[in-house]
Amino acid sequence: MVDGFSFEYKVCQEEGVDLENAYGPGLTGLVNLGSSCYINSVMQMLVTVPDFVKNYTDASRALFQSMDPVQGQESFNWQLVKLVQGMVSGDYSVVGL
Repeated sequence: MVDGFSFEYKVCQEEGVDLENAYGPGLTGLVNLGSSCYINSVMQMLVTVPDFVKNYTDASRALFQSMDPVQGQESFNWQLVKLVQGMVSGDYSVVGL
């Protein structure tokens, strides 16, 4: 008899399946730094919402021009714009990492 938990875990982990890595714009993930997987999953979900991405990518140029980098280090919006830009641009989605 097959252990139900073991079988279910193997299916969830896609054991034995040959997966192909995907790279490029809109395909940039985040590295888990301990318990950051919770916020990572929220951010990865938010960048799939077109209005969210549009709001933060359209706002980026004006925000970057209106604030100097020292102020930007303490600005939540500045940091969120940088994160969204990095995730949707593909600049940090590279082969081999």
